[in-house]
Amino acid sequence: MNAPSAPGPAGTAGGQRVVVFTGNLNYSARKGIVAIDEAVAGLQWLVCVQTPRRTLASNWKGQRKNIRRHGWGWVTYQMGEMLRRVLSRGQAAEPLAPTPGHEYTLRALRERANVRIEHVERLHQPELIELVRAFKPDLGLSIGGPILKRELFGLPVRGTINLHKGKLPNFRGMPPAFWELWHDQDRVGCSVHCVDDGLDTGAILGEAEVLRERWSTLRSLQLQLDEVAIGLTRDCVQAVLESRAEPRPQPASGGKTFRSPTLAEQRALRKKLAVDRPWALRAKEFLKDSFALTLIGAYHLGARHLLPPRVSVLCYHRVCDDARDNLSVSIEQFDRHMQWLAAHCEVVSIEDVLRME
Repeated sequence: MNAPSAPGPAGTAGGQRVVVFTGNLNYSARKGIVAIDEAVAGLQWLVCVQTPRRTLASNWKGQRKNIRRHGWGWVTYQMGEMLRRVLSRGQAAEPLAPTPGHEYTLRALRERANVRIEHVERLHQPELIELVRAFKPDLGLSIGGPILKRELFGLPVRGTINLHKGKLPNFRGMPPAFWELWHDQDRVGCSVHCVDDGLDTGAILGEAEVLRERWSTLRSLQLQLDEVAIGLTRDCVQAVLESRAEPRPQPASGGKTFRSPTLAEQRALRKKLAVDRPWALRAKEFLKDSFALTLIGAYHLGARHLLPPRVSVLCYHRVCDDARDNLSVSIEQFDRHMQWLAAHCEVVSIEDVLRME
C-alpha cells in the first residue's frame, strides 16, 4: 500500500485523508466509498469496521433481551431466519471483472492502493483510537456505525459527518423509512449531518428525499434511499474537503428519536401497507410461484444436465412502484430477481454471447 500523502491546502480536496467508521461494510457502504474516491482525487482512506466477537454468553444475553422486548414470537422469528440462511447457502462468490458491480465488492475495495481496512472488536478501543490519531485524518465519515464518542469523532481536523437515513430532526434513530411510513409520510429522506455529542442532532450538511409511490413497500424505499444516499454523501464529503460546506443547525427543540421497531410493530406496518388483492389475483400469483419453484427445484436436482447449454435473456419493460400491470415489475421484485441471478446463474455480457459458438 502507498504511504499516505500530506494533507492538501485548505480549499482543496486532493491528498487528504478520510477515516470511515462503520459497523456494516455492506454493498451500499462500499459503493459510497468508491463513489467518493472516484469523485475526489488523491484521497487516502482508513476504514474502521466494528466486528464484535460473539461468545455463547453474549449471544444468550442478547436473546434474553430480545425475548423480553419482542415476546416469545422472537423464538419463531429466529427459527425462520435460521431456515432462510440455510436455504440461501451456496450463493455465488463476489463478481469478478468485468461483471457489473465487481468494482463495489470487498475484494475490489481491498485492492485499492489508497484504502486500508481494519476490523476491530470495538471502535473505541485504545488501539484503534491511537491508529486513527496516527493516521491524522482530515475528515471522519460514519456510515452505519455505532454511536461515536468525542474521543473518536473529534480526532479528524474537519470533524466527523454521519449519513443518517431519515429526515431530520423529525426522524432520528432507526431504521430507514420505517417510521416515516408508520406516520403516513408521503416522502422518506436521508440526511448528512455533523457528528456531535447527541444522537443525530448535529448541524445538517445536506438532505435528499424519495417520493413514496402508490405501491411502495418498506424494502423498495430502503433500496432507493441507499442509492440516493450515495450521491448525497459524496457531494457533502466533497463540499467539506473543499471548504465550501454550509452546515445548518437543527432546531434546539422538537424532533423525536426512534428505536428499532418490535416484531409487533413490524407486523402492524405490513398489515397497514398490505393491499387487498382480489381472490383471483392471489390464486394466480400462487400458481405462478408454485410453477417457478417446481422448475427451479427440478433444475437443481439434475434436470439441468438434460438440457442443452443456452442463454436466457430477461426483458423488463418498466421497473417502478407507481403501477401494477403486466408491463411493470416492482423495485423490490427487481432487486430479488437480481440477487437470485447473482446467486444461481452465470451472468454474461452481450459481447460474451456473440463470441459463443
